[in-house]
Amino acid sequence: MSEQSAEQLDPIAALSAFLRISYSDLVTVFAMSLLIAIAAVPVVTLGGAILASVDTLTRIIRSEGRDEAPSSEWARIRYFYRSFRVNFRHGIPFGILLVAVVVVTGIYIQMAFTTQSTGFMLGSVIGLYAIVFTTVWVYRTASIVTRSKNPSGVAESAREAWHHLVDNLSWTSLQAILVAVLTVLLLWTRIGIVLLLPGMLTVLEVVVFEERNGYGAESLVLGYRGELRG
Repeated sequence: MSEQSAEQLDPIAALSAFLRISYSDLVTVFAMSLLIAIAAVPVVTLGGAILASVDTLTRIIRSEGRDEAPSSEWARIRYFYRSFRVNFRHGIPFGILLVAVVVVTGIYIQMAFTTQSTGFMLGSVIGLYAIVFTTVWVYRTASIVTRSKNPSGVAESAREAWHHLVDNLSWTSLQAILVAVLTVLLLWTRIGIVLLLPGMLTVLEVVVFEERNGYGAESLVLGYRGELRG
């Protein structure tokens, strides 16, 4: 599917679709978050877990109101497991990258509080921005990999995702802001970081990608309302 022009993109429709899907499929969001947390315990498997969650929710969300999709939670969990096995190796570098950025930023934040150094404080701020952008980048790479019939190599997929993000910086910025807001809000609840955040970030990525390159966010909402025709 061809990418829509900037004039055709509708951020309000995308936000509406994100909220609608997150609410309608809350149990699935919870299940995906828990599965990502469990699958990512060895750390290096985080990338594969993200790829599997994007693959699973892409199929679920795109299929709503259109055709057959894994309808029961157990069917969706089984689909996630199969996708995780397929994407495990491909996701290793992305998981390592994301974890490395988080760990380095955590070290800078700890040193900033300990030493009160301006350099470490600046590094902490840059690191927080890096965590958000790396998260968006990894999720976008997951969309490209899981939607491709013949996935390219790790470097090629990451490069394509990078170009996809910088091609429309306004939408990338909007997605990054939502990622940051969701993280802060759910960090405040503590348990929400594990039980909701990964799944909600996946829904956000699927909706944004669909608005830019797929059916469109408005069409997704119609599908979840049961109003889709044709």
